[in-house]
Amino acid sequence: DKARRKELRDELNTFPRPTPLPMAMALQNSNSAPAKTFVLSRGDYNNPEDEVQRGFPEILISGTPSQEQNPAPGKAGAPAAGNPRATLANWIASPANPLTARVMVNRIWQHHFGRGLVSTPSEFGTRTPPPMHPELLDWLAGKFIASGWSIKQMHRLILLSATYQQSSSAKAEALARDPENRFYSRQNRLRLEGEVIRDSLLMISGELNRKVGGPSVLPPIPADIAKGSRSWIPEKDPTEHTRRSLYIFAQRNLRFPFLEVFDAPDSNLSCPVRGRSTTAPQSLTLLNSPEVIHAARATAQRVFREADSEDARIHHAFRLVVGRAPSTRELTLARQFVGAWSVSHKKEETSALHNDENLLAPAGAWEELCRALFNLNSFVYVD
Repeated sequence: DKARRKELRDELNTFPRPTPLPMAMALQNSNSAPAKTFVLSRGDYNNPEDEVQRGFPEILISGTPSQEQNPAPGKAGAPAAGNPRATLANWIASPANPLTARVMVNRIWQHHFGRGLVSTPSEFGTRTPPPMHPELLDWLAGKFIASGWSIKQMHRLILLSATYQQSSSAKAEALARDPENRFYSRQNRLRLEGEVIRDSLLMISGELNRKVGGPSVLPPIPADIAKGSRSWIPEKDPTEHTRRSLYIFAQRNLRFPFLEVFDAPDSNLSCPVRGRSTTAPQSLTLLNSPEVIHAARATAQRVFREADSEDARIHHAFRLVVGRAPSTRELTLARQFVGAWSVSHKKEETSALHNDENLLAPAGAWEELCRALFNLNSFVYVD
């Protein structure tokens, strides 16, 4: 009853408070001999039986375990006996264990093509779909190990391949024979992740803070969202707001709004494959979000600084945003857009983008042109 619960609370309050643990506490290996592990009779830890040696569970290995599949400590191809955690880590990253390399290169392949050579990146078991191209998977895994487990070299190898550099436009014959593109007869058309879109906006506009390392940062978020999360306090230094998205603080109960719109994964759940949806909020974000509006303004200023004529600025804007020159039709439409804006807006709205009066132009025209380019599929999708 209530009286009894109150008595218990009062009694608990009389107990001495435990000393708080230091915040910097972390696990570390001791130099003592590792504890032995035993089979427990009927699961009772008071009744240990046979000692269990460290090694890969043989029940998970089909056929007779070989030395390569289950290297014993101290044997060739296996880590030396010692601390259990270090032994396990060395075995996982051992060249005699190709599974780790296969899983990693499959993840890298999935990132660039939208689908891994193994369609279940977190499941490489006997009951999951086999690799579509097992020889390619093994070849990539071998290259990965031979390069010293260099992720950068694996990215370079894939990006420079003829397979990756294909167009996403499908020929009729290839589409008929391989409608799901399982044989990579063309490139898969992929939408960029939210982090890449945000970093591209910062890079193109010249606002990107290239600082490497350090603690996470908290950029500003919309006021209505900030009200529900008092712990999200934006950095006082505005230069920290333009760090790469890699450094944005990951809070489990609050995802950064710009990234959430573009399918940022839920931090509470495992995410073997990131979603790539196409939704109306994404279009609205690219039109109206503060990140895009600020990037469009900064890009317009950059275009004015680095080009000296209308056509040159249009070409420069296209090169910066979509990585190519405008087509004849696009160039004509851009000219018409800038000209129409100049006529329909007042002279007092002209911008001081450039000190030379001969180069003054309506700020809105070039800002809106850059914002329109940020909304092209050529910017958001990899073709």
